[in-house]
Amino acid sequence: MTSKQKLSIKALRTIGWTYARIAETIGVSADTVKSFCLRQKIIIRENIDVAGNALCKHCGKLLQQATGGRVRVFCSNKCRYDWWNIYRPFLSKKNTAVIACLHCKIPFAVYSIGSRKYCSIACHADFRRSKNKGSSA
Repeated sequence: MTSKQKLSIKALRTIGWTYARIAETIGVSADTVKSFCLRQKIIIRENIDVAGNALCKHCGKLLQQATGGRVRVFCSNKCRYDWWNIYRPFLSKKNTAVIACLHCKIPFAVYSIGSRKYCSIACHADFRRSKNKGSSA
């Protein structure tokens, strides 16, 4: 990596550009940009006011951080739910898979393959009811 590219990475990351956007602009891989930023300790923290206080990611209220534990990002569950409902369609879903529901056999997409077997709560309930009817007869 040239010194000109290094200066470009520092400048662009400081103004808030993402690793991928920087990589595309200067012609290197996103992993190269990320590792360079981590080595140089170029850390961008979003939702920080001028005084360095954390602000809610959704409404912008000042957050009271507890000592120890995880850093708060939202001021309340309502803000967290509202933010997720707005931004969920725009988030990257790389770990999606299509599986068939055990009850209705209709394929459906799942995010982050886990133990999900039914396309809905209603299908799960219908399956359990039909299973219980068969065992009592």
